[in-house]
Amino acid sequence: MGGAVHLGETAEERILREVFEETGVRYEIDRPAAVCENFSAGKDGVLQGLNCHRLEPYFLMQPKGSRHTCGNSRNMDGDIEDMVWIPVDAMGTCSVRPAFLKEKLKDILDGSGVLHVVQDGRQPDMDET
Repeated sequence: MGGAVHLGETAEERILREVFEETGVRYEIDRPAAVCENFSAGKDGVLQGLNCHRLEPYFLMQPKGSRHTCGNSRNMDGDIEDMVWIPVDAMGTCSVRPAFLKEKLKDILDGSGVLHVVQDGRQPDMDET
């Protein structure tokens, strides 16, 4: 989900809005699941050449009613994305992003607290300021 947070919008409000916009399905949040901190180098636009730090919250959610997706989500190239439900036990055979979810989802579902992940994708020779 690539949408930006609207001014005054909480993380919970944002994810509920984004999921509905991209899938056409209304959800409710069960509980926070993970927070991923991503450090990366900006690659284009106003972020080009800057060190970036993104906080990405993840939530366990349940659909309110039908699970039938009818969104019009597009990838970065503008191609329509095909959305399908994947059973947790089948995730090992799929490409899942972010990758840590594939490895840690069962721990998250077991209720072992909120997972905190730090991913540093910056080049090793970049200055850290």
